[in-house]
Amino acid sequence: MVMATSVKSGEVLATILYKGRGPFEGMPPVNILIQNNKIYFHSRGNATLFSGNKSDILAGKTKLPTDKLVLDRSIDRCLPLGDSLLLASGTFKEGRFALIDPENPKRVTCWGMYPDFWEEEKNYNNIVKSRFHQSRFFRNSQSNRIAAVGTYTLTFMDLTAAPKAEPVKDILLHGYKYDYSDSGQFRYSKKRAGVVNGVKGAAANDSHIYILFDSGTDIDSRHPLIWVFDWDGNLIRKIDAGEEISPIGVDEMDAYLYAVKQTEENTCILRLPLRDTTRQRYEP
Repeated sequence: MVMATSVKSGEVLATILYKGRGPFEGMPPVNILIQNNKIYFHSRGNATLFSGNKSDILAGKTKLPTDKLVLDRSIDRCLPLGDSLLLASGTFKEGRFALIDPENPKRVTCWGMYPDFWEEEKNYNNIVKSRFHQSRFFRNSQSNRIAAVGTYTLTFMDLTAAPKAEPVKDILLHGYKYDYSDSGQFRYSKKRAGVVNGVKGAAANDSHIYILFDSGTDIDSRHPLIWVFDWDGNLIRKIDAGEEISPIGVDEMDAYLYAVKQTEENTCILRLPLRDTTRQRYEP
């Protein structure tokens, strides 16, 4: 279900996770996190955080990491803060984010307020807001600063005084409006017609945050641009990849962006240099 590919040769190094063959096995969608010598796979479908040794996984020694942590189903995305704490985004009544003790994952400490950039949003409770404002987390290892990238917002937090996280800045990437629906069985918040599609993917290193932003709408399609922010929240530049791409990654040296391009014939991995105008394409 997950494929590791060499960015030097295009060779497939390993395939990881089974696709739902039994209890606690991987189910899509999966969030992938890499920190130091560990790789984490958060499988939202069965609320499980898998983890394992990075070298063993990339060498193909294991297809299903043996370390598993069953999380509460209210959690949408999470970021391990070492071995003793998880930062999470999800559906919480008491706040926007949560801190979770892996030793007792059912104990969730919520904190943080939604920025309410849209005036009508103040009339909604946190459950309604959470179904619209899920976040991807990125950590700057040099400053203990966290960036939470939502569909229309960019939020910075400081973890210097962990386990407490202090809010630093909320940035509105684009105006938004949405409607909430509750049929009794399904509850969701959906953007209103005509509102731009917003963030489609994001990546970060200690230098910059890269946000793949789609300014098209349901009636006006266009390919997304890559917005580059520094860790103080300043928009540095916008990059036009020249074609439709999907979720991105960036290396630690801030030299290359990686993106996926899908066509009817195949799937390509694009390597987009940040310092010159050439690019490479791999077709696994």
